[in-house]
Amino acid sequence: RFARNIEDGVHIIGSMPVGTYQEGIHQGDDHFMPMIHLLLAHKYSQDLSMRWRDAHRWRLERGLAPNGVKVFGYDRLNSAGQIVTARGQGAAMKYVPNGDADIVRSLYERYTNGVGSIPLVEELNTTGIPTIRGEQWRTAQLFRLLDNPFYSGRIVWAEAEWPGTHVPLLTDAQWLAYKAVREARRVKRRPPNPKWILAGLVRCPRCDGSMVSTMIRDRAVLT
Repeated sequence: RFARNIEDGVHIIGSMPVGTYQEGIHQGDDHFMPMIHLLLAHKYSQDLSMRWRDAHRWRLERGLAPNGVKVFGYDRLNSAGQIVTARGQGAAMKYVPNGDADIVRSLYERYTNGVGSIPLVEELNTTGIPTIRGEQWRTAQLFRLLDNPFYSGRIVWAEAEWPGTHVPLLTDAQWLAYKAVREARRVKRRPPNPKWILAGLVRCPRCDGSMVSTMIRDRAVLT
């Protein structure tokens, strides 16, 4: 199998020899059998994608995270009420706050009140609190946690928002306050200086200096 996308597969067939495990390398200009295998692979991919979409929607309609992944500050429980820590222990059917929930609340409160992300990351690592994957914290991982609406009782999937059945760690007011502070403190980067194909090659006829592009008031100017 070299493609599950029929458009890519049709482009490849005819440009190189194609073989299957049972039939070996296909010879000649008759591409009927390779096309049949391609259509079967395409059908399999479509059916698999539909099953996953149905499974995700089934969970979302029941207020569950669609992929059942770990979330820092929560334990995952299976249908028997047992904590899920590894594969083979059943699907995550419920999320309940655990001992790390107070850490999450503290991170939101302190960041909203003016503590920077770097001190928060350093403190987490100094106190030996690992990430959900057991790694040390970095700034990107901290904001991945803080920007997750799951902690406000919501689940975002495929650009849509769903109400969760789990107990939120934040009130709506706390979540909105964090978002406001996060946006206000977000670094406003200037647009990058555009590349000019003749930069350094064109010279000024008066001073013989090389002309380059620069940004003045967010506009590209040649100097």
